Amino acid sequence: MGASRDFVSGVLTEWRLHTLIEDIRLCVSELATNGLLHGVPPGREFSVVLH
Repeated sequence: MGASRDFVSGVLTEWRLHTLIEDIRLCVSELATNGLLHGVPPGREFSVVLH
């Protein structure tokens, strides 16, 4: 999940959306945690995409 947060921070920094970084990092962290706990079978991966 740390990689997801780092990815989001990097993309939002490139997009110059600094004011959104903390809020989006929190959302991504929660979604990644829920995905790992409830949606992704053990041993499988998930991806994070920003548009």
